[in-house]
Amino acid sequence: MHHGPQYTVMANSPVYDEQLEPQQRYPAHGGDQPLPGGVDSPDRFARAAYYCVRLPDTSDAREATAYAFSVIRDASAPFGTADEYRPNISTTRRRTVADLTERRYFFESTTSPNVVWTELSQLDFAAGGPERRLDPVAEPDRVGNVSGRFTAV
Repeated sequence: MHHGPQYTVMANSPVYDEQLEPQQRYPAHGGDQPLPGGVDSPDRFARAAYYCVRLPDTSDAREATAYAFSVIRDASAPFGTADEYRPNISTTRRRTVADLTERRYFFESTTSPNVVWTELSQLDFAAGGPERRLDPVAEPDRVGNVSGRFTAV
C-alpha cells in the first residue's frame, strides 16, 4: 500500500514498487535518461509521471480536467500496439477522470471522439434508491453532461 501526495501515477504492471524504482533514471525524478516512448506499462508509467509534475497549477476545474486527460492520453496504448510477440500489451479502451471537488466523473471511450460526464450531485445514491445505468460505449454519439440520461436497471 502506498499513500501520500507523491503517488500520483499508476500502471497495470509490474507491481508498484517495481514501477517506482526505474523512475530515478528520468528527468522528472533527477535522472538524465531520455523519456521512453514505448507502449509497455513501465514506459507509459514513466511518461505519465514525467508530465504530471510539469502540469501548470490551476484552480479552474475545466482546465484541471483537460490537463489530466492530456497526460492520460499520452500514456495510453494506441490501437494496433498488441501483437503476437507481445501478448501482454493491450490497447487502451477507456479513460476516466474523477473530479472529487466538483463531484464530476468523466468518461472517454477510445472508440469515440466524445467525452461524457455526469454530475454526481444530480444522481441519487441513497440506500434503497433506484438502480440506474448508462452505457456510453453502446451509444457513442453521446457527448457532454449525461446525468439525466441514466435509465432504470
